[in-house]
Amino acid sequence: MRPDPARKTALAAAERFAIAEDFAIDDDPRVPAMAAAVHGGNIVTLNAAAAPQKTHPEALIISHTVAVVHARVGPPAIAREAWGDINISARRFRDAPV
Repeated sequence: MRPDPARKTALAAAERFAIAEDFAIDDDPRVPAMAAAVHGGNIVTLNAAAAPQKTHPEALIISHTVAVVHARVGPPAIAREAWGDINISARRFRDAPV
């Protein structure tokens, strides 16, 4: 029997995103942009205008009013308050999911 590709995709997505049922993120446009970068495997530059720091975001955790990105490169856990202005690169550190 072949493995179910939909199950594999769903499990991979569950590892990348954790969102609390009662989250209440304001209209910060960086949160959906960061989610797209996590999903697409895009390189992100945090604090792009001041002290640029490249990161490879692997997961986005959203709980109540807190958003934290977990990264493979750079600090392992970066709270939204420390993101500053962000730049999502077209360059990828891994292939985007199908």
